[in-house]
Amino acid sequence: MTALETARLDIVEDKVDKMNTKIDRILTALIGDDLNLDRGLIAEYKEIRERVSKLEALKNKVIWMAVGAGVAGGVSIVKIIDYLKASGQ
Repeated sequence: MTALETARLDIVEDKVDKMNTKIDRILTALIGDDLNLDRGLIAEYKEIRERVSKLEALKNKVIWMAVGAGVAGGVSIVKIIDYLKASGQ
């Protein structure tokens, strides 16, 4: 192998090493690192999805509770008005 080929091979090996380092960093960012207690983007995404689902369920419960309270309040007001009409006659 000539000196030029050796130099080119060294350059390629250096580039491959740098790419491996970058890939390792990307992998660590995605899945996390147990040594640094980093959970990674995938775990964060899953947690955010779960929290959003819980908040949506809570929002739906509050909406239905408000609808139920509105209906019950409306019925009560109608009964009070009927009572007032009946007691006024």
